Amino acid sequence: MIVSGIKSGGELAPILEQSAENLRNKKLIEDKTRSNILMYIIFIFFAISFGAPLLFGLSSFLVDTLSKILSEVEMPVIPSGITLPLMMTELAASPSFVFNFILFTNSILLN
Repeated sequence: MIVSGIKSGGELAPILEQSAENLRNKKLIEDKTRSNILMYIIFIFFAISFGAPLLFGLSSFLVDTLSKILSEVEMPVIPSGITLPLMMTELAASPSFVFNFILFTNSILLN
């Protein structure tokens, strides 16, 4: 760039100043990119370290509580002509399934 600028009749000082400005802008963009990537890494770390265990614990507690409540409640017999918008008679996921899922997922996250 410097050689082609001199050959075309340009002065050396403005060419060097422009080159230095371009290099500073490039470094600034690289620094911003690095800081954004670091921010994403920190966010993912906190999500895995604090968010996942919190949600796993909450889901485990919810499934355990719902399975206990639904096992104790007797569902009334509903006549065949009546439809209800929401009816929960049993839980598809057992507490042991949720516990095994949590263990499996944590073993993947920790490796």
